[in-house]
Amino acid sequence: MLRKLVYFLSKWQGQLTILSLQILFSIFGLYNYFFNFNLSKDFLIKQSQETQLTVTRAGTKSVEVFMKSIINQLLILERNNVIDSLDKEKTRQAFQQFVDNTDELVADIARYDKEGKLVVIENKRRIYTGEKEDYSDRDFIQWSKTQAEENQILITPPYIARAGAARGKAIIVVATPSYFNHEYTGTIAIRFALNEFKKSFIDPLGTADEETMIIDSSGRILVGRSSLGNQNLLDYAKKTKWNGSKDFIDKFKQMLNSYEGRDIWKFQYPGENPKSFLATYNKINIPNTDNDLYLIVTRNEPNITSSINPFYAYGTYWLGGGILLSVLIGFGIILVKKFEHFKEE
Repeated sequence: MLRKLVYFLSKWQGQLTILSLQILFSIFGLYNYFFNFNLSKDFLIKQSQETQLTVTRAGTKSVEVFMKSIINQLLILERNNVIDSLDKEKTRQAFQQFVDNTDELVADIARYDKEGKLVVIENKRRIYTGEKEDYSDRDFIQWSKTQAEENQILITPPYIARAGAARGKAIIVVATPSYFNHEYTGTIAIRFALNEFKKSFIDPLGTADEETMIIDSSGRILVGRSSLGNQNLLDYAKKTKWNGSKDFIDKFKQMLNSYEGRDIWKFQYPGENPKSFLATYNKINIPNTDNDLYLIVTRNEPNITSSINPFYAYGTYWLGGGILLSVLIGFGIILVKKFEHFKEE
């Protein structure tokens, strides 16, 4: 038996050497494939993040321009003594002039007294429901009464309006306290519908696999996916505890201390499995407010790398099949020659 093996190896040494080299080069090709794949994947991710960050910056700039315009108009109105002194009829006239000439996104402008009662609400449709009612339970009224300083601004998370043309709709409020002769007299608020805001500033930023949200410096969502509501994302991550939530919390806190950046997050939306996202973010510069805002754009990472990912593009199957086919052909050649050899003998 040993003599036959020695004879076989010596007889077919050349073919076996070729087959061994074939297998060796195939293994090297497999290693080189995965090495280059990882390089390509890193390059593609960085390229996508750069593009995504550019989009994020553009979106941030659009929101900044709009918000600064609204805030400037609000502060101009606040400096109007007629409005500050709560002259109802003249305040309504001033508000009518404002809504007839301001951005279409503005749903209403409202004046509340120092107790939180709605004195005047004005809009293009001249709907005055809710006047004389008490809104002291609203966060922006409580902030205006107890925390705010003159000319300071608060931008609220969305809530359902109980007055005016936006009644029953989700709105965002930009509010400032009103002072007359340095004495607090109430609150002035400009309100715009959340859906219209999203259509103008959020929806144009994304594609089918992208999500865009605006959060404040505490991590609370102002604008984002409806399934998340206006939750605080840090609290949501601590409560949900998906695989990778701790890493998300660390990266999210780092974001809140940055001006702009990019990262890869593992995040779980309600009712879904955790997924890896490319995240880019940019701080929104809002004047006269201590509550910073951030615009975040996320994109599903597998959707970006699927074109080169071997498990999506079937590269592994093609390469592995090629190696297997080469080995089988090599063995086939040896067997055929061996058969011919024995036939000759």
